[in-house]
Amino acid sequence: MLTILVVAFVFLALIGMPIAIALGISSALALVFSPYPTVAAVQKMLTGIDSYTLLAIPLFILAGQLMNVGG
Repeated sequence: MLTILVVAFVFLALIGMPIAIALGISSALALVFSPYPTVAAVQKMLTGIDSYTLLAIPLFILAGQLMNVGG
């Protein structure tokens, strides 16, 4: 799985694809070819983003925008 991830990322980066898209595509390929069930990987990703610490990032950006507009 790690080999597919690294090879796909390096190949996509070398052909000039933006880094964010290369990371997304290589991660999707690694997920498709992994021996683990796809449902388990999706559940792990969803529980990983369900945290109050990560919620602070968009709220901090929102507060900055409100302060920028409000003065």
